Amino acid sequence: MFYTRFARAVLVVQTLVWAGLALAYWFRPYEMTNASGVLLMDSASVTEIQVFYGGLQFGLALFTGFAVFRPHLVRAALLLIVFLQLSTASVRLIGALLADAGEANFDWYSQLYKIVIAILAIVALRLLDRWNRMLDERYGDYEDD
Repeated sequence: MFYTRFARAVLVVQTLVWAGLALAYWFRPYEMTNASGVLLMDSASVTEIQVFYGGLQFGLALFTGFAVFRPHLVRAALLLIVFLQLSTASVRLIGALLADAGEANFDWYSQLYKIVIAILAIVALRLLDRWNRMLDERYGDYEDD
C-alpha cells in the first residue's frame, strides 16, 4: 500500500508543478521568459510561449493528474516523468556547458528539481515492481491465457 501511495504522491507533486507552470506561462508569459533570458518581441512570440510552454505543460499535468486515479496509468506517467525530466535537464546542462559561462543565464534550482523528481519517479517504479512481485508470490499469477 505504501508503494502505490508513494508513486501517487510523486505524480501529485509533478502534476501541481506542471499545472502551476502552465498557468504562469499563460497569464505571465513575459515574466516567465524574462527569468530565463528570453525576450518576447511581438504577439506571435507571446502566443507561441503560451501554447508551447503553457499548453504542453498543462496537457502533461492533465495526464499525470489523471494517472493518479487510474492504477493502470501510474507506470506510464512515472516513465513519462523520468524520460521527460532527465532529457530536458541533461540537454540544459549540456547547453550550459557549451555556452559561454559568463553569459549563461542558468537556473540551477529547476534543474535540481528535475533530477530529484526523476529519481523519485525511478524509486516509485522500483517500489511498484517490488509490490507486484510480492503480490505474485503471495497470490500467484492470475493472467488469462
